[in-house]
Amino acid sequence: MELIYKKTDALINKKFRDLFFPTLITTATIYLGNIMSGIIVGNLITPEAMASIYACMPLNQLATAISYLIATSFGMVAVALGARQNEKANYIFSTILTLSIIFAMLMLFLLLPFQNELAGILSRVEELHEDIQKYLSVFIIRTALIIVISVWRYVLRTEGLVKIIKQSAIFQQIISIILTIIFVGYFYLGVRGAAYALIISDIFSAIYMLAFYYKSAEMHNLKFVNVFHDGFKKFFIQSMSIFKTGAPASIVIALAAVKVWAIYQIVGTLGGSSAMIFYAICVTCLSVANMFVAACGDSSLPIIGMLYGEKDFVGTRLMLKNVQKFTLFFIGIVVAFILFSPETLLKIYNLPVNNFESGALALRIFSISLLGVAFSGILIYYYTVIQQRSAAAILSISEGIFTPPLAWILSNIWGINGVWVAFILTEIISFIVIFFYTKFIIKSEDYILIDKADPKILYDVSITANLENAVKISEESINVLKNNFISAKTAVKVGVALEEIILNIAKISSKKSANVDVRIKINENQNATIILRDNGKIFNPVEYNQNDSENFLMDGIKVMKSLTKNIQYNRILGLNQTVIEI
Repeated sequence: MELIYKKTDALINKKFRDLFFPTLITTATIYLGNIMSGIIVGNLITPEAMASIYACMPLNQLATAISYLIATSFGMVAVALGARQNEKANYIFSTILTLSIIFAMLMLFLLLPFQNELAGILSRVEELHEDIQKYLSVFIIRTALIIVISVWRYVLRTEGLVKIIKQSAIFQQIISIILTIIFVGYFYLGVRGAAYALIISDIFSAIYMLAFYYKSAEMHNLKFVNVFHDGFKKFFIQSMSIFKTGAPASIVIALAAVKVWAIYQIVGTLGGSSAMIFYAICVTCLSVANMFVAACGDSSLPIIGMLYGEKDFVGTRLMLKNVQKFTLFFIGIVVAFILFSPETLLKIYNLPVNNFESGALALRIFSISLLGVAFSGILIYYYTVIQQRSAAAILSISEGIFTPPLAWILSNIWGINGVWVAFILTEIISFIVIFFYTKFIIKSEDYILIDKADPKILYDVSITANLENAVKISEESINVLKNNFISAKTAVKVGVALEEIILNIAKISSKKSANVDVRIKINENQNATIILRDNGKIFNPVEYNQNDSENFLMDGIKVMKSLTKNIQYNRILGLNQTVIEI
């Protein structure tokens, strides 16, 4: 039969947009903190001082890699919430928080005593060592803060509190820029002043974020529990599961840190400090690309986790494809800007005019690789959430291991330009590797690696909640069930229950129209389950008591309850999830 309604991505796209822009601003603070420090230092001190700051970038990436190792598992939290396993979600959440503190302390303990040795490891150019040591004396403390703050941002994102993240991120960036100018330009604290500005802005941002998080306690789904209550063994097993889940995304960042360090050694040997400055600007472009990839990945991660946990495979596929298009669009704009106006970047960093020609060529060649970074980056996030760890790990390793050897080989053929070509070739090889793995090793129908639909779902549509749609979707669902040989009695119960709950969503969300995703699932005993997801006003039909209402919340909920065997309700990512068993 021809259906009136179809499955759309309206609801999940709205949720993605709600999460994306605050997440982008938040992610920007992680990536742009060092970029802004570099620009200000490059202009107020020297480009060499800027190169010293960027030489410390691998430590920033190492801290980010650790945070991804543990925080990416918030996808597991979203999956557990989507499957209505709240106790499991709380335990994973609490384990992640505990691990963030442990790793932050380890960073301080292992790195602070070895600042001088780190300077020699981070750069072969001796003229940069003094500034690197000064910067590290403060910056190492920030690496520990990055781990804890990054994890807490995932907490707020999973709770749907993205406005708090956005506000704290803006707050942080403003303080960082102002303090960098003051410490470097007026107090002449040099690169150490830039590091002070970063760490002070981080602390203020964290205080702001935590204060408002606890103020909004009534909106929290997750609760902290004692992870050692059931013994260290359970904590250890859960930690290993978290590490396995977060490893692919973490490997990408960790290998990126190694890659940045290795390329710095190669370009430093080939062209000295001038070549290192070119690469520092390329790293800036990569950071901007990674910023968009991370914002898109972090925003989609809890949504994909929720959809996958609900076994909404159609929705999961729609979400992935939309995120890929969205990411490639933004990165395409960045690449176009670099290709047509590389001189603008060189001027921003105060490079001498006589270096413009070679610097512009380096940026143009390097920029093409950013398109591959966008495609691979989103896939790694996605594979991590759906527990395709092998695919995520293979793609992560491919992204990280090929560039340094290719750069060394090609630099012997084309000189310094061979280094930039190596980045493009790495992305091409990574694409070939994942295509070969999914097509010939896993033998999957496509690279998405999940079923196209759940065969138990007979009806899967999306609507806007209003009176007309409530009536029509009730009629259509009854006809669909009857056409699939479901008893008329069950079909009518489903239709009535569906009409009443949609009407309720429409009435309580009358000030702002609500989008609703509806799925009807049939089990082995021919019993029906209605699964609804909507972005309307908070309403728990399980707790609703008609006598408690002062207005028109109708007898429909009472009618619906009389037709059902069980009703379950959850609030996930600011969405209502209602499951009605007939």
